Amino acid sequence: MVELDGLAFHGDAASRDEDANRDLAELAATGSPTARVTYGLVFTTPCRTARWIAKILQQRGWTGGFRPGPSCAPTPGR
Repeated sequence: MVELDGLAFHGDAASRDEDANRDLAELAATGSPTARVTYGLVFTTPCRTARWIAKILQQRGWTGGFRPGPSCAPTPGR
């Protein structure tokens, strides 16, 4: 499950995004059942966030892959 934390009730967006990014990295590594994504991660680092979500979904059996849009930098090593 992916859960989006909205903007309305978060005062310090930068620290929330930092925490959420760390949570996504941990989720991708451990397989926790819920990914919490903040508004800031969706709108300030959409490509990195989408890569994390793609990795998490692949670990759960999704056979698709991340397809970067034109504004995304190439993934290192590709």
